[in-house]
Amino acid sequence: MAKSSYRRSRGGFTRRKFIGTVTGAIGAGLAARFGVPVLVRAATPDKIVVGVWGGAWGDAVKASVGDPFEKKFGVKVEYVHGGDTERKAKMRAEKGRPTLDVAYWTPSAAYIIAKETNALVPLSQKKTLLPNIADLYKGMFEPQIWTEWTVAPWTYAWTMLYRTDKISASEAGKVNSWRVVFDPKWKGKVGWPNVNWGNGWGLLTLALMQGEGTVESGKPHDIEKAWALVPPLKKQVTTFYGGDDEAATLLKSGETWMTLRSTFENYVYIKEGAPVSMWTRLKEGMVATNEAASIVRSGDPAREDLAAKWINMQLSPESQEILATHFFTPVNKKAKIPGGYKDKILTVQEIQKLNHFDWIWMGKMLDSWSEKWNRMIS
Repeated sequence: MAKSSYRRSRGGFTRRKFIGTVTGAIGAGLAARFGVPVLVRAATPDKIVVGVWGGAWGDAVKASVGDPFEKKFGVKVEYVHGGDTERKAKMRAEKGRPTLDVAYWTPSAAYIIAKETNALVPLSQKKTLLPNIADLYKGMFEPQIWTEWTVAPWTYAWTMLYRTDKISASEAGKVNSWRVVFDPKWKGKVGWPNVNWGNGWGLLTLALMQGEGTVESGKPHDIEKAWALVPPLKKQVTTFYGGDDEAATLLKSGETWMTLRSTFENYVYIKEGAPVSMWTRLKEGMVATNEAASIVRSGDPAREDLAAKWINMQLSPESQEILATHFFTPVNKKAKIPGGYKDKILTVQEIQKLNHFDWIWMGKMLDSWSEKWNRMIS
């Protein structure tokens, strides 16, 4: 009912609109006659277009900010689903005339597009519209980690998930390192991401497995030891997957017994009836999520401000609390976790111990990494 009345009000031509139009026309005419600059107020957008992933990610965004945003601001939300590859292609194709207002992707993809097309607004330029950033946990906004164009809308950890019907509790209990994937007993049972998926997760996590922090933000970068791990990993992996859906299908079907996935997906899969669990006490630590949100530079101040308000709402305690019910860990310290979910998201201590990759450096290196990776696993 609300949507239908909203559409009528958009299409109608009310008395107030008529008077405003006439007054504006007269004013503009007088201004032109006497040489006075015309100040035209930007029209309030009647919709906001959001580029976001599908599946559990898209569902969580719609529930936590999409639906509340429509109600609060009276605008229609349009979603364009896809990942980094689709997002970058769309931004390049629409250079100078973007249809997106908000982009969810990795910080590396944001860095690449911002440098290549100047299509993103630095968040510092919308500081007054983003007050909730001040309440985020340390490590979830710092530009040296996330770039100046992105902020983490939530967090969780990347770790290893395994099938409890294939790997016994006693065997699982002995695992304390990422290097479990090299155990000969799991040959042909490991699922691993292709370096082109996301932004180099396969290669970067191999480097992290060395335990030397060679790919973390603020530390020296040396990943040659990671490249040395690619050939032995290839022997263990049944499939180098190229997306979230494929990874989930492989694990749920039992084709892979262990795979690199997220803490939040563990509980999603369990809710769906899959026999899975995860390792969270790996001595090398777990990796912070790579998801981030950006404001697209449309050239229309009203659209850009609306996009900033979207991101601010996504970071609000209320939105973050809804995210927790989807097993995403809130990044706003003021969010109160609903009952029944505290043991299904990261603790404050786990958040503080997460490893953060250097997304800016990764954005610079990804093309050359992809070429080398493809040669090594072909």
